[in-house]
Amino acid sequence: MSWRWLLDNPQILFVIAGAIAYWLNERRKAKENREMAEEARRAPDADEMAERTRRIQEEIRRKIEERQGRVSPPPLVEEEENAEGPASVPPPLPQLRPVLVSAEEAPGAAELERVMEQQRRYAEQLDQLAAAERAAKNYASAQPGMAAYSIPEVAAATRVSRTETLVLSGLHDRDALRRAIVLREVLGAPKALQ
Repeated sequence: MSWRWLLDNPQILFVIAGAIAYWLNERRKAKENREMAEEARRAPDADEMAERTRRIQEEIRRKIEERQGRVSPPPLVEEEENAEGPASVPPPLPQLRPVLVSAEEAPGAAELERVMEQQRRYAEQLDQLAAAERAAKNYASAQPGMAAYSIPEVAAATRVSRTETLVLSGLHDRDALRRAIVLREVLGAPKALQ
């Protein structure tokens, strides 16, 4: 009978559920406040942070001196303890000198030179291809009946050099044509300037 009474009066269920939610929320807030107070107690004060910063700077300075070939003696703990207090401003770090490396000594210089030589060869091939293309267009425009001929025949008719004929004949191969297009894209003028 009591269950039926609860189902007939759902507003009482809502009130009970609201009270439980409020109680859980208050417990969570109290727990967060305790945790924040605990963290505030554990947080280092300004003196501890200054000391820690000074030690870190000292360690960095020592490592820099070791790398530069100068070895400094480790800091004396007794002197620090006898001092009147922590220094308000740590001494400045020594100036770092830049290390200059010539292009020949740089890592990867041989690889860079090899790539640059390959790019020069590609540029020469592209120039030859463009010259042969211009010659073929000029000849085809001068001879209206020659438009039906293939590029090697036009190159032979215009007495184009042997290397240009090889380049033009390679354009019948799908892979060579792709390679030529990629070379033109890479070595040619940017799209914005065309």
